[in-house]
Amino acid sequence: MIVRRAFCAVLALGIAAVQPSFAAAPAATAGFRATGTGCVPPQYGADPYAPKPAFRNQTRAPMVRRDSAYAVRTFATGLAHPRSLVFLPGGGMLVAERGGRMLTIDRDGRVSAPIAGVPPIPAGRGPSLTDVVLDPAFAANRTLYFSYFAPDPSRAAQPGRPPVSVGRIVKARLSAAGDRLEDLKTIYEGGTVRRLLIVGKDQLFFTTVSADGKAAQAQALDQDGGKVLRIRTDGSIPKDNPFAGRQGALGAAYSYGHRDVDGLALHPGDGSIWTVEHGPRGGDELNRIRPGRNYGFPIISYGREYSDDKINGDLTAKAGLEQPAYFWTPDIAPSDLMFYSGRLFPQWKGDAFVGGLVFKRLIRLVMKNGRVVGQEAMLTDRCERIRAVRQGPDGALYVLTDEDAAVVLRITPKG
Repeated sequence: MIVRRAFCAVLALGIAAVQPSFAAAPAATAGFRATGTGCVPPQYGADPYAPKPAFRNQTRAPMVRRDSAYAVRTFATGLAHPRSLVFLPGGGMLVAERGGRMLTIDRDGRVSAPIAGVPPIPAGRGPSLTDVVLDPAFAANRTLYFSYFAPDPSRAAQPGRPPVSVGRIVKARLSAAGDRLEDLKTIYEGGTVRRLLIVGKDQLFFTTVSADGKAAQAQALDQDGGKVLRIRTDGSIPKDNPFAGRQGALGAAYSYGHRDVDGLALHPGDGSIWTVEHGPRGGDELNRIRPGRNYGFPIISYGREYSDDKINGDLTAKAGLEQPAYFWTPDIAPSDLMFYSGRLFPQWKGDAFVGGLVFKRLIRLVMKNGRVVGQEAMLTDRCERIRAVRQGPDGALYVLTDEDAAVVLRITPKG
């Protein structure tokens, strides 16, 4: 393990050293030639695709020197492919795992037994329990919201095939002892739900997928797939949603033209909503979400199909369609998004942090006036898939790895 991590660290330094800026030669794979290490997939050693960005630093922003010395410590162990974590009042956190378990972790890092009352998750799917968030008044009402894949009641299972599933968002109450979910109520059903975000007192934003042969859903306003949606926490549709009341459109739709949004965050400065989403082969995106806007997929894209086929003739821009604030080619498989606002790292305030699954790192995006001006690769020595990143009440970063034997990492100032 020590040898493997050392090799990965050397590889990471090589990647950082040759990472091109906007003005540099556009070789798509510069810095990604090393293969077989477990940190960089072999297919990225020969991918020449490098679409032209629309503006400076829309991709491959300059690597920045580390401006904050930090220490990384393992806070908790004993997890299996966790998907999300949320901090509980009074200390500790709640974790949702892909396989359908919810657990609590106390302030000393001790992991609880699985919480009872979580609905059964259909076997045979990948990510199944996808996210969990707390009600703004959780300290008083113990209410939380979670998303998962449920058996689709409208479609019968076929022998020898995985059960047909549908995304579901459930409102529930965590028992006073913290060991059971009670009073479960479904408030939304449809699509493949990925991430949840509560804004204000009762606005619940969530994301859905349009990938895997369903790209046309992203442009269809009457279908769930490929959207950022907004409902109230009681399941009702806000009257000021951009498509509320429009015939042939989902009232919950807030923006559309997305492929697979796996990160959803509120900017602490101006209250704007941001996402990171998976492209196909390349073209992962960071987007600022504006109500009613079309983010282009599959009409425009900075990626290609996995077969290397062009998407709509390699069209990357079109009038009336939003440009990403940033994109990655080759793709990093972004898993989560947060903006830092704590006191432990004043140099990081307003910066975005993105988890990387394929390139197995945490990426810090240095932000200025809504644009990316630099990037820093973090945790490259660990060579582990990063599933989620959260800012704790103490200002530290807490990071979930996505492994069979996953951990919670805690990042604090060094010294």
